[in-house]
Amino acid sequence: MIIVSTRRVLTPIKYTAFALQHRVVDYAVIALRFKTGLAFFCRRMDELKEMLPGPRSLIEKLQQDGFALVRGLVNLHEVNNLSQAIAPQATASRSAGVRGLAGKVPAVGLLAQTHNIRQPVDMILDPSARLVRSILFRKDAQVNWHVNWHQDVTIAVDGTTEDPQYSAWSTKERVTHVQPPLSVLQRMLTVRIHLDVTDEDNGALCVIPGSHRMGRIAASEVATVAKNAEQTICRAQPGDALLFHPLLVHASHKASSDRPRRIIHLEYCDAPLAQGLSWVDTA
Repeated sequence: MIIVSTRRVLTPIKYTAFALQHRVVDYAVIALRFKTGLAFFCRRMDELKEMLPGPRSLIEKLQQDGFALVRGLVNLHEVNNLSQAIAPQATASRSAGVRGLAGKVPAVGLLAQTHNIRQPVDMILDPSARLVRSILFRKDAQVNWHVNWHQDVTIAVDGTTEDPQYSAWSTKERVTHVQPPLSVLQRMLTVRIHLDVTDEDNGALCVIPGSHRMGRIAASEVATVAKNAEQTICRAQPGDALLFHPLLVHASHKASSDRPRRIIHLEYCDAPLAQGLSWVDTA
């Protein structure tokens, strides 16, 4: 008599059924995770749509007024991480600004290339635009300062050129600065990320809407332009981003409170420089 063990025959069948059952469960888990992730992505896109003006309205506002405030471009978790990352630089420096911030704080270099930042930059400039300057601006109980009405008309470069369109050469912290032709300034965009509540009490930026359309204004005439024009205070919350044209006339008054005001200032450009010049790598 041949005895066949049903145990041995059924065990593979049971295992196969068990495996199939759990594979179905695995697929269900994967599907649930995908659905959850997709829902999160859709919610995030909706949030971005709410806080970021449509491409046309953003472009139109920058063309018309020279500036635009984008609410909550950086979330509060990232703001907290950035605050911690820049703390050593802020503590080590007793000055109002820390230049070359992206080269000194990796988190800032990463921030400058994130989708949230690049999206509005790429709307205004060509996607080939690169970060050309990064600065930490701060005001607090120890460092308080005033900046007169001005336009941002200098850039940080390496090298030299005999091109007469580049003028007013200077050196700041061993980095060469120069005033480029208008064609370069018109292809630049500044993005300022606020790490603190910013208002008139702690030195929020003041701007003259539309002043960028006046082109390069003589330094001796900028104050007169501001005096005779409407002024806007750019109040902001942590994570808000102020986008503006470098030729926009702006100023920053001394803070009247001890509340800190920390700004990560990023400049982008997609214009070529004259032969012999290049952007500073450390930005």
